[in-house]
Amino acid sequence: MAYLTVPVTANNCSDAAASIDKSIKNGADIIEIRADYIKDISAGELKKLILIIKDSSAASLVTCRKADEGGKNNIPDNNRLEMLLGAVNAGADYIDCEFASYSELGFADPLEKVLQNTGTRLIISAHSFAAPFNNLQKLHDQIIEAAPNCIPKLVYTANHINDTFAMADLLHSSNKDIIGLCMGSAGQWVRLAAGKLGSFLTFASLEKGLESADGQIELYTARNLYRINSQNSETALFGIIADPVAHSKSPLIHNELFITKHCNSVYLPLHVHAGEDKLETFLDSIAQRPYLGFRGFSVTLPHKMTAYNYLSSRGYDIDKLADKVGAVNTLLLNRGRYSGYNTDCRGALQAIESSSRIQSRDELKKCKTLILGAGGVARAVAAALTELGTEVTICNRTEEKAAQLAGIFKCKYIPADKLSKETLKRITLIVNCTSLGMDPNINGTPLAKELIPKNATVFDTVYNPKHTKLLQDAVNAGAEPVTGDTMFIEQAILQQQLFSGFAADQIRGEMYRIFS
Repeated sequence: MAYLTVPVTANNCSDAAASIDKSIKNGADIIEIRADYIKDISAGELKKLILIIKDSSAASLVTCRKADEGGKNNIPDNNRLEMLLGAVNAGADYIDCEFASYSELGFADPLEKVLQNTGTRLIISAHSFAAPFNNLQKLHDQIIEAAPNCIPKLVYTANHINDTFAMADLLHSSNKDIIGLCMGSAGQWVRLAAGKLGSFLTFASLEKGLESADGQIELYTARNLYRINSQNSETALFGIIADPVAHSKSPLIHNELFITKHCNSVYLPLHVHAGEDKLETFLDSIAQRPYLGFRGFSVTLPHKMTAYNYLSSRGYDIDKLADKVGAVNTLLLNRGRYSGYNTDCRGALQAIESSSRIQSRDELKKCKTLILGAGGVARAVAAALTELGTEVTICNRTEEKAAQLAGIFKCKYIPADKLSKETLKRITLIVNCTSLGMDPNINGTPLAKELIPKNATVFDTVYNPKHTKLLQDAVNAGAEPVTGDTMFIEQAILQQQLFSGFAADQIRGEMYRIFS
């Protein structure tokens, strides 16, 4: 497990005390008093804050951070040292001192002297806000050599998710208490899997807006959705590979299902920046590290076709449907080998058939369909509809991509700039397979509202927000809107069959309940 630690970042003692009380009530394991945030705090005031924590089941951590390592108010070094010494004398459970302050500014001797015969543990930390450390292992060893009894804490910004594996390896190799975290969206999974990876603690903000570092999530979510302080070395990991990933509701529905089914499994958001070589490096790095316990992934924009190419180039198994589509949205990992699947096709059909105008496969076959986009989702929808014999036209801003996809599925295509009321008058089904309109860019739309035929059914595969601008425009035009949540849930149900072996009928009701 990893202790869930809430940083108190108030700028006065009264607000700090209120935040401590709230952190205690919300189940924080450790509460960090950021003394550098509190202007002109006295030793007596710090002691009062520590005593509030001591009267609870939580442990106290006092930090007075150096300015160039993220500290506030540029507190003089001698004042910072006095603050840490006072925290020990007041009975703090932990104090955090930067390695530079300990080894170069003369903090070592006074701190070690005051720590003798106390229950306070010393955390020695190092931070790199721009990029990973040049030699993480060497820095760790230097900290341990300088203070053998300390808890080393190393934190750096991961500019790409592939920067995080050095931290995971360090945590895995350590046989002593250690804190290892990565900042930034690409490094967030290390924070969320801290209990699995073996970090002594991880940080979670009391509420949104009170984060002390990039990548922290709220305490409630950390405790109840990702169950960070309940994870252990046996926890199985799953995740969604995406760029961006913050909008995704996949972690919500998959983790809630794991909780309902009492599975020791956690599903993580994995921000893998676009780039074929970067995705390949990521997947190879995961496969080479069985200790991580990753067993499967959802794959979404913009990686579905890249993931398919990765599997194909390495001779890994790809199911027939995914092979026909040329894109995968699901990966399984077993003994270092991947296999790929596509659950989007069936999910899309389920969603379209939920329409009041298209209630059967026979009616769907008769549709004149316009697919907007030429990526992985468009491939899945085109594969499903052309298999039924539905007339399909592919539309994309890049004509070459539209023509290429149309060639694969032997259907028509039209470039986006050629769309008009005349070209759309025969269309009875429009399917948006682009990301336009997805949170946070909710004002985007792939189709001008004046072009939407009133007799059409408009299906948007974007599910967040549920009622996209395209669907709002469809309603105003008199067309029938079909939201993307049905496709999202149905494909997730099929993924869970692959991930955990749950029968679809066994979990369908639960998945819809969770999403609602």
